[in-house]
Amino acid sequence: PATVHAWIGQACVLLQPQVGHIAQALIDVPVAHADESGLRVTSRLHWLHTVACDTLTWYGVHAKRGILAITEHGILPKRVATLVHDCWKPYWQLDCEHALCNAHLLRELTFLHETTGQNWPKRMMALLIRARGRCEAARRDNRSALSARQIRRILTHYEAILEDAQARNPRAVRQNKHRGRVKQTLAFNLLRRLREHAAEVLRFVTDLRVPFTNNLGERAIRMPKVKQKISGCFRTLKGAQNFCIIRSYLDTMHKQGHNLFEVLRLTFMGQAPVPASG
Repeated sequence: PATVHAWIGQACVLLQPQVGHIAQALIDVPVAHADESGLRVTSRLHWLHTVACDTLTWYGVHAKRGILAITEHGILPKRVATLVHDCWKPYWQLDCEHALCNAHLLRELTFLHETTGQNWPKRMMALLIRARGRCEAARRDNRSALSARQIRRILTHYEAILEDAQARNPRAVRQNKHRGRVKQTLAFNLLRRLREHAAEVLRFVTDLRVPFTNNLGERAIRMPKVKQKISGCFRTLKGAQNFCIIRSYLDTMHKQGHNLFEVLRLTFMGQAPVPASG
């Protein structure tokens, strides 16, 4: 066990430059995905943050989940291109183009349809799925964008559904003299988000480089969560940080088609391959 522990420390030292290269490359890619999830470190809740694209993955661990961690990690605040995320509030503080994960929206719309019996969530789901199909067809045809007519029809239909839904789910008003915010229904809150962030919801329509979901970000989180379920928490923060460095490099090299045993062998020879930038 001591030998393996020493190898981990040695690998982290050798891979620091390569992981720094991954972080820099993720600042420059046109579309990146971000996600975060709880991670137990020294029996306390920490947060595993990830930034990823088709060919790159970066991990970082922090005691905080919000903008403090995002700022200290230093990748997302430097981005000006598109970031795909799940609409978590701190991401909106970033000065970049935003795109929302529509898989999350489909789940919320399904829940509303099943619990309220209203038809507009089903209509919105059908619209989003049809729009996704048109985008996939355009990519297969090697088109760089949907036609202006297609985009206009999707936007018009989207707005019409919101108008109909808003009429069925008006804002709740105060019924007494008590102070404080009036609690709104789940349907009203979702409708407000769909209206305020319409451009971000439909970013996959107006920019074909943007995918329909945040699957890349969520998929990057999955392996560390499975590891935690099987192996338990990290006993030290340093151990969690070492894991993030090694995993960032290996997942990136796996995406880029390298043999992981070979890149590890070269790493310990002091010749770790530098990942491609994207």
